[in-house]
Amino acid sequence: MKVKVPKVYKPIYNENKRYYFLSGGRGSGKSWAVADRLLLQAITEPQTDFLCLREVQLSIQHSSKKLIENRINHYGLNDKFRILNTHIEIIGGGDIIFKGLQNHTADSVKSFEGFSFVWVEEAQSLSKFSLEILIPTIRMENSKIFFTYNPRLETDPVIELKEEVSNKVHIHTTYLDNPFCPDVIKKEAENMKQKNIKKYNHIYLGQYIQDNDGMFKIDWLDWGNYKNLAFDYYFITVDTAIKDKELNDDTVYSAFGVIDNNLYLLDIFVGKIQAVEREQIFYEFYNKNNKYPFKGAYIEDKASGSDLIQRAKRKGLMIKSLMPKKSKLLRADDISTYFETYHLKVDNEIKFKQELINEITLFGTDFIKHDDIIDTIVYAFDLVYKQGMVIDYGKLL
Repeated sequence: MKVKVPKVYKPIYNENKRYYFLSGGRGSGKSWAVADRLLLQAITEPQTDFLCLREVQLSIQHSSKKLIENRINHYGLNDKFRILNTHIEIIGGGDIIFKGLQNHTADSVKSFEGFSFVWVEEAQSLSKFSLEILIPTIRMENSKIFFTYNPRLETDPVIELKEEVSNKVHIHTTYLDNPFCPDVIKKEAENMKQKNIKKYNHIYLGQYIQDNDGMFKIDWLDWGNYKNLAFDYYFITVDTAIKDKELNDDTVYSAFGVIDNNLYLLDIFVGKIQAVEREQIFYEFYNKNNKYPFKGAYIEDKASGSDLIQRAKRKGLMIKSLMPKKSKLLRADDISTYFETYHLKVDNEIKFKQELINEITLFGTDFIKHDDIIDTIVYAFDLVYKQGMVIDYGKLL
């Protein structure tokens, strides 16, 4: 196997480190570089097992498997591998496995212990929790972890990890560094450069998102230890995924408390989950946060939310329907003054902190991918500040 390696990527072959951070913009070839590095080791050490990860992998189609298959075909290595539906077998005993991290726990991630080569694609989306359980699990002698990502925010956990560790290689590249970048990518980049320089800098040059023009500001979140306060009342807001397999749609459950008209976010769940799991996790979340005096759980009455409302009501839960008549952007604009004036108090111990920060920072910009947490927060502000926490709120929307 003869690999034509762009000069900029040679360190991933000739420097023996534990961490390899490959950041950059679209068309930079960073994913091709790691896929080629993986295949070269696979044919020289065919007994090795390789683990390819993403934060979210709803199906094998949402993994790096197709890219690796393409590189196998490119190099004519089909006699060295057996491509199966869920993984790739290496002729010689090893396997290339593809997994998502989001739904793993500290216990379940122990199944990763036997891997010495780990590649995390789209690493800018990794949560802090996923990194905290992954890093100590990969501990074989001379194990290596590769991260490929387009930098998003300086607060992204993978960026913080890069700054913390020392035994590393960091390579930042753009399409201008890639001699194999297709002409169509170059043309798209130049067109965007002329039309929207901010998007060009982020998408094609891999720069952090700067000077965002978002609707909300990160300093509207006041962090503290709030869970043991005596709240006037509690409630939950829910935004369910439109479709079970929608890649860019999360189900979000948020639990709030209120004291003297100050709104506190006390607990949150974010996940790409399907119907059965969605219902089970909701009941667990409801029972955990159903504290006296409890006003109820307010669920958006559309798609999968409608089904959850009916099922939860049959179980005798205090459920209210939310039937918005405005778009999410207009509803967010309606409560933005309240958000800026009163802020949202957020408990330090909540999970999914980074997801919350990302959505607050990016909502209203061209860079937002997920805004489902925003929906639950907008509903909460509307309930408390616009409607005065009216019990039959669902009928008023």
